[in-house]
Amino acid sequence: MKLCTQYYRPPFPETHRWHEDLARIKETGFDAIVLTASWAWLEPEPGTFDFTDFDALIEDAGRAGLQVIVNTWSELQPVWIHREVPDGHMVDHLGRAVVSSPLAYAQFGIMPGGCTDHPRVRELAGRFLTTTAERYADTGHILLWDCWNEIRWLTQSDGYVCHCEHTVARFREWLDKRHGGLDGLNAAWHRRYRTWQDVQPSKLPTRTYSDTMAFGAFLTDRAAEDLVFRRDAVRAGDPARPVVAHTAFPSAYCTGEFFEYEPALARGNDFHLADQVDGFGSSYFPAWIHTAPIDFAARLEATRSAVGGKQLWISELQGGAAGHGLQAMNPVPGRTQARWVWNGVARGAKGISFWCWRDEVFGRESAGFGIVGEDGHRDERLAELRRTADLFAAHGDLLDAYRPAQAAVGIVLEPGTYHLDWASTLGAGLTASASDPFQAGHSVQGYLRALERLQIPYDVVDPEHATDLSAYRFLVLPWPLLVDPAFGARVADWVRGGGTLLVEAELDAFDASGLYRYQGERPFAAALGIEGAGRRKLTGRPLPYEIDGVRGELPAATWLVPQRADGAEVLAGDASGAMVVRRTLGSGHVVSVGTYPGLAYWQERHEGFEAFLTALIGGADALPPLTCDRGNGEVVQWRFGPAGDAALLFVVNEGDAVDAVFDGPEDLLPPDCAGRDLATGADLPVTRAGGRLTLRVPLSAGGYHVVELRAG
Repeated sequence: MKLCTQYYRPPFPETHRWHEDLARIKETGFDAIVLTASWAWLEPEPGTFDFTDFDALIEDAGRAGLQVIVNTWSELQPVWIHREVPDGHMVDHLGRAVVSSPLAYAQFGIMPGGCTDHPRVRELAGRFLTTTAERYADTGHILLWDCWNEIRWLTQSDGYVCHCEHTVARFREWLDKRHGGLDGLNAAWHRRYRTWQDVQPSKLPTRTYSDTMAFGAFLTDRAAEDLVFRRDAVRAGDPARPVVAHTAFPSAYCTGEFFEYEPALARGNDFHLADQVDGFGSSYFPAWIHTAPIDFAARLEATRSAVGGKQLWISELQGGAAGHGLQAMNPVPGRTQARWVWNGVARGAKGISFWCWRDEVFGRESAGFGIVGEDGHRDERLAELRRTADLFAAHGDLLDAYRPAQAAVGIVLEPGTYHLDWASTLGAGLTASASDPFQAGHSVQGYLRALERLQIPYDVVDPEHATDLSAYRFLVLPWPLLVDPAFGARVADWVRGGGTLLVEAELDAFDASGLYRYQGERPFAAALGIEGAGRRKLTGRPLPYEIDGVRGELPAATWLVPQRADGAEVLAGDASGAMVVRRTLGSGHVVSVGTYPGLAYWQERHEGFEAFLTALIGGADALPPLTCDRGNGEVVQWRFGPAGDAALLFVVNEGDAVDAVFDGPEDLLPPDCAGRDLATGADLPVTRAGGRLTLRVPLSAGGYHVVELRAG
């Protein structure tokens, strides 16, 4: 376990603060500091590097007993880049050379700078990465390299990018490989191209789906390839240490709605990104961007799912009140921040790094984010961090060994649906609204919110990585207008083998090129026996349902699609026909819903949807073996899993002091197992009766609990 804080984004903090700051960081219990090594700062003129301040600060950190993480920012480019490479500009969707400018929250350097598809820009960026890594390869207290900050590459482009000749050539090569030549592209897109020179990236969303989706998918794949470039450039300078990276948001949330001119998944697919590096993480600012506890938790799970067995990092966790222009923002109380940390550990994080130690001083982030910042909660934050650091030190091996128990529920994130959704609309903004068009992502997020409120563990599932579905008993395909054919075949076999699949309306309606398929001509839907009767306008009324003795109402969104019901059990309907049907397929079941209840739930919480989901998951035998009587994830969140020869139960309480009772089958734990709360020191007996075991955990108000369960 590592507890870290970002410290230096040059030239801040100033040199005269270092000694006192580093001593206090160490005293608080941190293991390491993070330094922003920006290309702009370290190579102020072509070929001349200046590491003077980094040399001194890294040496001072070592003397203070702190390790160092170097976060390389090759995307914050030198001011001379366009002078040195005059034809290296990015080109926007209107054919204009992109004018770079200083980053809104950094004092020196420009963005977006030159396009790294340009060979000379790429060469220079790689030289910076290798030179920096080589400089500190023999420094013993360098912990690791974070080689790409938030997978940022198009910030401040002020247009859709990139349409330069080098990116266009790379896009054509990608299409060539994907479709097996120009004839294959013509067949897939129903075109009559005669030369690759005529194939261009899409100009804007809302134009032809084929072109827009393809360019979006190319940008997603390119991000993973460019991460390999950065990783290899760092390893060329320091082959011994781990190389990690982190993104701004988990890919489930990268819908294209939050950053202007950024397409969905333009920063990559986390599953593919995590494949390329030794560890992976994301940034989290829970008092600013995702303030509901369930949304923070869902983001943690989305990243954990992508990282797999590699080291999971909370790469930037909010240190103090945010800075975003000239306004006062939500404070960060110490107890609140501690709950974030321990909820992250519960979800599998092995490293937590805060942004940042001091309040920022640059631009719109000024007066914000500092652990020791001036939002009125500094002292309690430091006290809670010291407490967390002590627990990390005392139980580090146990926490390192912990893994969350395997979930039996999977929520599928199909990247193609994000690209299709983004291709169909033109719009972006910092704040999403219930009426905005980002239906694919919001549908996924609706299910994540529901499962967090119900505290039913789950994985986010990527189709290309889900080659073995045997761990799951229940899968959901939200907004499934496009399904990868290979994944669809695996899912159909999984259902026949006993799985339960929940699908929403218009399953398999589009092919990979964004071409619409008529009802009855959808291969995956046909394999499952699903066919709709076309889209109908919403009635404004929920759908009454009955499933296995559970009755309720299901919310609807977007449209209604009556479902073919022959040979199926009708679970819900209205005047236009069956709206929810359940079919038997082999040893398993498919539940087909003729609307988008996940999207409706994202818009507004609905208890009928929660009951519907719980009934289906219970019927699929996919509920967790351990359950808690405090069933509202808005207040109490928990995770359980093995930790070497013990088990750990983490509980985070957002509410008042209360007892939480956990119940499970007797064989879940060894016969002589007992509990001990590492956070409070309290012994917690495990009682057994009638083949069940019970554990009562007294929850402190607004607190966290780490219960070690060990035999003997």
